Amino acid sequence: MHTRIVKHAISINYEEMLTQQHEWRSDYPWFIKRIEGHRVLDLGYKAHAFFTMILLEYGFEVVGVDRAEATSEADVRGELFKHITADVREIPEPTSSFSTIIAPSLLEHVGLGFYGENQVNDSRIKAMGEWHRLLKEGGLLLAQLPYGKNPRIINFQGRPYYQTYTSDMIARDFGRFAIEDIAYHSYEPHGWIEVSKAVADHMDHTTPFPPCLVKIMARKQRDDY
Repeated sequence: MHTRIVKHAISINYEEMLTQQHEWRSDYPWFIKRIEGHRVLDLGYKAHAFFTMILLEYGFEVVGVDRAEATSEADVRGELFKHITADVREIPEPTSSFSTIIAPSLLEHVGLGFYGENQVNDSRIKAMGEWHRLLKEGGLLLAQLPYGKNPRIINFQGRPYYQTYTSDMIARDFGRFAIEDIAYHSYEPHGWIEVSKAVADHMDHTTPFPPCLVKIMARKQRDDY
């Protein structure tokens, strides 16, 4: 069903979408299979608007957050969609208002200033606290991050672009959540493939566009109440 919807409604070249290195395009099935509830917070949606449209095709109520203003070029619209122009560290939505938050390839950029946001120490911790606030009791955070053996900050166009995560960093930043599922993927000549943690822990990032990713399904712990 996922393939049928994408082929007829979204993608011109489905095979290319699944094999090119842009990770948010090749990995959307992992996110879709894990969504719970009806109301979804889609963070940084303009970088993966095709995925936002897939969620709307399925009938989810989606709130898309992006630093940029909504434009017709974004081509995401409909009765079930709401755009919010905001920093992901401070989102003007009520507490406990979402069942699922999706953050594909986003947290690693927060606080580095590449996209014009303020550079603040522990910005990622602040963002995680805000997402925790917005989730309902027992709600899910679905995130994707570049992963490797070293916690490098990768530069692009002469500026800090993203932070590579390690297992220790995941334990720290996701400390208020219970991690229920975690998967590692490596980019190979024929596309993204799942690998073991042992393989992922040996990979290193020195140039932009990550060779290894981690996907995390984390639940807001009920004993926080």
